[in-house]
Amino acid sequence: MTRNSPHIERARAVRARLGNISNDTLYRLVRNKKLAPPIKLSERASGWLSTDVDRYLADCVALRDMGGAK
Repeated sequence: MTRNSPHIERARAVRARLGNISNDTLYRLVRNKKLAPPIKLSERASGWLSTDVDRYLADCVALRDMGGAK
């Protein structure tokens, strides 16, 4: 796997990338369709595609640059 190839990130890693947000906040972003839903990996495990998290962060930066709030 190369550094820029898409990969699955578990909730803890996603929360850290998004500024150490809470689990509730993470799933609120999903519920409000601001972040793509996680991918089910097994009965008890799920994770987010890294490119979906990258896209969310890019959207945050674009909104900031336009003078809005997310």
